[in-house]
Amino acid sequence: MSEALASNEQDARPKVGAIIRARRRQMQMTLQALGEAAGISVGYLSQVERDHATPSLGTLAQIARV
Repeated sequence: MSEALASNEQDARPKVGAIIRARRRQMQMTLQALGEAAGISVGYLSQVERDHATPSLGTLAQIARV
């Protein structure tokens, strides 16, 4: 696969991590607190916030509920 095509595919993925991080910080929550409340590991949540992992809709719903 060419680099341009791979780059375009990555750009097509939604970047929700920054939105989650901003809201978590606005609520003055730690990764640990959000992870525990949402039932998600801190490591995975960190990857999501840095857009290194793409969460499922179910995981996004868990985060949104918190």
